[in-house]
Amino acid sequence: MSIGKNVFIAAIIAIGAAACPAAAEERPACPAGVQGDWTYEVKVDTIRLERRTAPVAWTLEDGTTETTEGYAVSYYWSDPYEGQSERVMDNGQNLQLGLYLLHPPQREMQYGILAFSRNESDRRHDTEEALAIDGEPVLARDEGGWNPQASTSLYLGGAKKAEASAMKSAFEDGGHTFTVDVWFNRDSEYGTSVPYGTATVTVPSVAAAIEALRPVMAAERARQKETGVWCLPTPF
Repeated sequence: MSIGKNVFIAAIIAIGAAACPAAAEERPACPAGVQGDWTYEVKVDTIRLERRTAPVAWTLEDGTTETTEGYAVSYYWSDPYEGQSERVMDNGQNLQLGLYLLHPPQREMQYGILAFSRNESDRRHDTEEALAIDGEPVLARDEGGWNPQASTSLYLGGAKKAEASAMKSAFEDGGHTFTVDVWFNRDSEYGTSVPYGTATVTVPSVAAAIEALRPVMAAERARQKETGVWCLPTPF
């Protein structure tokens, strides 16, 4: 191999090695902070409001009660496309509402699997959920639930117009009680599930915080469009 080719290859390797760390360093943290009584994080299309120390009351299938800490509310906007005409619209965009319950209680379930284990080496499982607001059903069982194979949080999302409208009204009015029924499912392949328990949480109004953070989201969208670099979200 000629000296010239060696120099050329070395230069390419050096450029690549220098470029990778630079690219990683260019990703700024997503905008985050405190807005009223909420901790927030904002992305190009999402505002997430968190109350990580707020109580969530659980009544488990074994008859025990437990209080965990933490929940979050998320607003996710997306451009409409064919087939989504029934989703809630907000300023010409689709809007999906979500409720996270952070770290439900750990319980040994069927087949010796630990539900909601915090240990990543433990075998993961599926769940099924149903949601009611002030006792009125909103999400039927297993609609919009979250598979916790990569998370110990539960997520319930309203994407269709009726369910999203109910969640949006309750979130923005404030003071409504969200009741979540959960079933443990060993494996989606087998489809066998058993009752796990019920969580209840009362959510104060998010309306003022969402409106205050819309300009923050718009600024982040403008920054991303200008730079082509997405922000780096914190683990959740």
